[in-house]
Amino acid sequence: MESLSEKLKSLGVQIGAQGLESPQPKREFRVEEVIEGHDVETNLGRVFVVDNILKQGYEHGVIQLCANHRHETLAIMGNNEAFSRLDRQNIVFIDAETTSLAGGAGTFAFMVGLGFYEQDNFRVIQLFLRDPSEELAFLSVLGSYIERFNGVVSYNGKSFDIPLLNNRHVIHSLPSPFTQTSHLDLLHMARKLWRNRLTSRSLKDIEVEILHTSRTIDEVPGWLVPQIYFDYLQSGDARPLAGVFYHNRMDIVSLAALYVYLCGILNEPLTNPLTHFLDLIEIGSLYEQMGNSERAVKLYEQCLQNGLPRQSFLNVLLKYAFLYRKKGDWLTALPFWEKAAELQHVDSCIELAKYYEHHERDIVSALTWTEHALTNLASLDITKSSKKLLEKNLEHRRARLSRKSEKQSQGK
Repeated sequence: MESLSEKLKSLGVQIGAQGLESPQPKREFRVEEVIEGHDVETNLGRVFVVDNILKQGYEHGVIQLCANHRHETLAIMGNNEAFSRLDRQNIVFIDAETTSLAGGAGTFAFMVGLGFYEQDNFRVIQLFLRDPSEELAFLSVLGSYIERFNGVVSYNGKSFDIPLLNNRHVIHSLPSPFTQTSHLDLLHMARKLWRNRLTSRSLKDIEVEILHTSRTIDEVPGWLVPQIYFDYLQSGDARPLAGVFYHNRMDIVSLAALYVYLCGILNEPLTNPLTHFLDLIEIGSLYEQMGNSERAVKLYEQCLQNGLPRQSFLNVLLKYAFLYRKKGDWLTALPFWEKAAELQHVDSCIELAKYYEHHERDIVSALTWTEHALTNLASLDITKSSKKLLEKNLEHRRARLSRKSEKQSQGK
């Protein structure tokens, strides 16, 4: 009988390994071959650094990145008076790419982008950790850059980037350069300004909605960045990292552009062409918090002339009323509560009831406004339990005022 091997040979199937080409080792692509950069030598090792300069006149969406601006108002509104005293040449913008977006003890930064003004240009430095064993040198070089500045600007850096970097310094018994810097986190300002106007305050969404720019096809989504780095460590193929470098660089540039934008609209909100009319309401609130009620009133007045949507119009009325009530000027606050009450605002009805009961001793009017509040409860968008509790309190107020009204009638 014909053997199995003879049958296979007759069918053209090669038996054995003779004549087969040896498997070729997989080609590695080092980061130096993919990204234009250079090594910084330290006594702790080498660190790969990418350096880009954006010249004066560079535009990022609607923002001229290198335009002169004052950041005192932004800093004070961000509750950082120390930052307001810094010159712009003395601040650095920072964003880190990390091995996990959730943080944790084992998370470390493998790329840190730094942006700063240098004469009339904007410079972006990116430090890259080619291998976790180089982290000590990586942190050392990062520290040498940060020590040049007294102020740091970030986007969610107070909660994530800086604590993580501080922790890595502690692990390596290195002093953190961030303990001596004044920190301004623009995420907090974005939340204050756009909590009612934008559904998302992520930096990428703000790029589109506020700065009116978008990223190219080189962009990789932030959630994918850690996996790209782990793949690189395993395969040695740095080509996919090009998208990560682009992502990090754009985060830095957009952060700086947002900073310029905020400086402009907060300094001169009424004359800056980039100010959105709905943002005047929140800017007015920020001026009010600063104690500048005169400027806040001017902004609120401008808002009321802009044909605001119902909810925004109501918000302005309430801000006006609160501003004057805080001053003890109840008579000026009164018409704003009345207008808000016409829009079925329950709290304004309650404020009017309180005013007429305690200031005017007008129990009939207080009772009338309490009735209005109860009538408007149906339109209130709150939980059933909260509505039930408010209804109970209002009914208690109504009963008490009714008793007062009866006593007054009997006294007459």
